[in-house]
Amino acid sequence: MKKIFIIFLLSVSCFSLFAQQQVIPILQSGNNVNVQGFHYMLPATAFNIEVTVIKNSDKKGYYADYAENLLNLSNIIQQDKISHQIKEISIAPFTIADTNHCYWVTYSSAQIKAGMPDRISEIVNKIELIQNTSYSVSSVPIPEFYRNYADLAYIEKDASFVETKIINGVVMQVPVSKTKKISKTMAQQAHEAADFIASIRQTRYDLLIGAQEVAYSKEAIQYMVEQLDQYEKNYLGLFTGFSVQEEVKYTFIVVPESSGSIPIFSFDPETGIGKIDSKKRENNYYLHLIPEIIHNQWEKVNRMKMLNPKHNANNGYRIRKAVPVTVNLYYRDQQMHQFGRYMMYQLGKIETLPLGRDNFDIAKEVIIY
Repeated sequence: MKKIFIIFLLSVSCFSLFAQQQVIPILQSGNNVNVQGFHYMLPATAFNIEVTVIKNSDKKGYYADYAENLLNLSNIIQQDKISHQIKEISIAPFTIADTNHCYWVTYSSAQIKAGMPDRISEIVNKIELIQNTSYSVSSVPIPEFYRNYADLAYIEKDASFVETKIINGVVMQVPVSKTKKISKTMAQQAHEAADFIASIRQTRYDLLIGAQEVAYSKEAIQYMVEQLDQYEKNYLGLFTGFSVQEEVKYTFIVVPESSGSIPIFSFDPETGIGKIDSKKRENNYYLHLIPEIIHNQWEKVNRMKMLNPKHNANNGYRIRKAVPVTVNLYYRDQQMHQFGRYMMYQLGKIETLPLGRDNFDIAKEVIIY
């Protein structure tokens, strides 16, 4: 599944928008914007979160039940099992448009005469597409030896007996010898594998002490020993079992609306990554945002001003500055990691500039579309 996020370039060539006539919040009902102008939205900060999970699949060996009796092996995989563990979590901020803060700016006659609509059109066309893949897997496959292992499950046994035949009208007893195929039991197959391991070890020992009385070169002996080691490892795996690892990568996009804890995903060692679990919140991973600047007092003073009958409210451009925020990672009410400080727009204060500001480059402060 692919998600496409549009990031408008905030850095454009400077220009002056002269004195704007009116700035209208689009979300207010009853607004008439049937006049010449342009839209803009305040910027917001989103986080691209990438999570790398290691999926371990333990496979029980074919002859695990005979490992202790035949090879004295006790530390083996007793049953098939799947487990997960988080290897890495990384975040990267990027800027998007805040659709909750959208405004319409009407042009003045001076702006129209100066060709401002054409300049705005040029800015709108400067966009960049960022494409994110939400899921990918890199796996270590089952070793070829185990996947293709198929020992003969039968043995051939010679059987001699006498058949009664009529030859030229005479009844005769004729000896017959036939080879029969008899299925081997799992125990027999395990014994043969264990015997082969013992044979490998003896052959390797003979090579190392020179029992073969052949003047092999150092390189030849090293190569043969390496091959014997691999053979032994493969056949031991039939008793001990083996593990397969997959590296799974997930991508999450988070757009915080406030400070505090923000759930990202749930994680269980058995099932792996999942959606936010409202029933088992202890399984959820969170981003915890701590703003370094809080505007509560400023907002309180601003509300008091608005209650004053003599207060003249501004109706110019709305802008919002980003504030520094410390971003931490939490799991089961414990801080797992501190990502660092990032600049975030959502937690900054929205200021309304006086109507009729001259020589103000609004394109550097907002997202025009």
